[in-house]
Amino acid sequence: MSHPTLLAQISAKRRWSSDDGARAFLTMAKEMGEDVEISERTWNRWCQGGLRRRPRMACCRVLERMFGHPVEVLLAPVEVADRALPPGPDGIPDILATAAEESTAHLAQVESLALGPVTLEQAGDDVIRLARTYAALPPAQVLRQGARLRRRIAELLPQTTRPSQHSDLYLMLGELCGLLAVASFDLGDTTAATAHARAAWGYGELIEHDALRAWARGTQALLAYWEGRPSAAVRLARSGRGYIRSGTGLVRLCHIEARAHAYLRDHESVHQALYDAHKTGDTGGYDDLHDAVGGEFDFGAVRRARCESSVHVLLGEGADAVNAATRALDEHATGGKDLKLLPQIHAELAAGRLLLNDADTAAEHLECALSVPVPHRITGLIERVRTVKELIEHRRTPARDAALLLDRIHEFVGDPAGRPLRMDAAAPLRPYR
Repeated sequence: MSHPTLLAQISAKRRWSSDDGARAFLTMAKEMGEDVEISERTWNRWCQGGLRRRPRMACCRVLERMFGHPVEVLLAPVEVADRALPPGPDGIPDILATAAEESTAHLAQVESLALGPVTLEQAGDDVIRLARTYAALPPAQVLRQGARLRRRIAELLPQTTRPSQHSDLYLMLGELCGLLAVASFDLGDTTAATAHARAAWGYGELIEHDALRAWARGTQALLAYWEGRPSAAVRLARSGRGYIRSGTGLVRLCHIEARAHAYLRDHESVHQALYDAHKTGDTGGYDDLHDAVGGEFDFGAVRRARCESSVHVLLGEGADAVNAATRALDEHATGGKDLKLLPQIHAELAAGRLLLNDADTAAEHLECALSVPVPHRITGLIERVRTVKELIEHRRTPARDAALLLDRIHEFVGDPAGRPLRMDAAAPLRPYR
């Protein structure tokens, strides 16, 4: 008749299942260099007792290292094992053996809680894929996919105790919050976008990831800019520059700062920020977010030129706006993959041409912008078309053409992908007349 062994008693105190015991055994065997492993069934037999012969010598060595007791004691019935355990000095139990046993057991338990490399790689690949396909997807779809993926990755956190894996997962969560921030803004909700961007920065702060912190600060600055808070946008952009000293991330922050200065009509600061951006772009630099992940986190030549065009439109500099937007169009034609930028570039060209009183060419470019279907009518495009509308109303455009264009624009901006952006009426984001 079998009786529960000391091994069974120890396992019960630790609340180990048979699977936990077998995995802890395998972990210790690997640490000792023993080429041996056991099944759950074997662990159960050891716990139940009544064995007719000792386990293999390699198994005995592993068990004795795990628990600090001879295998004969571990596999004996509890009442027999208690009598066999040697007392320490003055009848005190062997504290050293007990402490060693607990340390070994805790390590085995911790090492058993880790994600497999395939799980971690798949999660990372899914985040990268969403970032790189963002431009081709409607923002509402990105919002759904991003939220679902974020929940799945958050559920992986309790499944590992390894700090390096926690760091990887926090980085993925930060990147996803960044994508959710962009999607929320594209759908016209700056409040939700700001919350997501702040969370992205928080994850970057948690793992001290400079590229993520810089990107998140830049996104917060961009949101402040669109909300009519240019001074806050400048402050946030400069805060982001404190995390990154070169490369794409710094170029992006300089361009965002230039747009905020243009909002404030600070020409000198605009030119300084653009100078810093060009100087940084010439020195190169590489990081694992803006460059390695890329996609929506990238800030390549097309985005840079489009952003500069926005600055010049805001300052009423028609020729410079057209030149910058034309560069953006040329860069896009030679390798641009961001389809959502193309209609924005045409809207910038339309605004620049109107500043030069070239209504016919402006109408041609505007037609390209107005052809975008509703699911892709994101906030950045809607607001650029709205700027064109105000220029038509205040420039010397023939009355018949103006009426036709204004009707088309009214229909377009009235049917965005999300909801209209609420601008601060006290500080309208509009170009010089």
